[in-house]
Amino acid sequence: MSDETIKIFDRSEQEEVSFEQELKETESLIAQMYLQKENGNLDKARSLGKIMAEESIRNDGEFVFGYDTKENDTVVLQRRLLLIYTVRFGFYKFCPNQVLAETARNQFLTVIEQQAPHIYQVVQQNAAFSYYNLCIRSSANAVECIGATFAELCGHTGEPDYQELGKALYLHFLDLVSKKVDELQFQVD
Repeated sequence: MSDETIKIFDRSEQEEVSFEQELKETESLIAQMYLQKENGNLDKARSLGKIMAEESIRNDGEFVFGYDTKENDTVVLQRRLLLIYTVRFGFYKFCPNQVLAETARNQFLTVIEQQAPHIYQVVQQNAAFSYYNLCIRSSANAVECIGATFAELCGHTGEPDYQELGKALYLHFLDLVSKKVDELQFQVD
């Protein structure tokens, strides 16, 4: 190899390109946030987060959908965790863009932290969300995987009744988020 074919990597060129790209992305994000604020979508996203948080922490809220009095505390806790996971996932699935999904998610978590710190702590310390994320990211049939994971987290691995309950809860909770997003009538540009 001759001296003419040897190229020395100049890191400053990469950093400059990276900085310029980051600057463009930041400017784009700021423009997107401004637009979403001006058209009222940011307020709607905050409202969505607040409404869904209040629903998630109510003891008579949607997480008791299909509740059976024979369920133990572990199952009740897993119901609530699945609701909270699904709501957060639903923001990204149904909100018109990531800025609005992040805004709803942040408001959702803030309300839970302020109004139900004990639930917030459980959410922060529990591994259930990681398992559900694996289902969403790597399973050919995420709904089946979520049902099986729910059953396992409840201590009822492989039991069809708990798998079906997990699937039904997940789909019901997703539907709640979808309907609430539709009700708020976000502006789509």
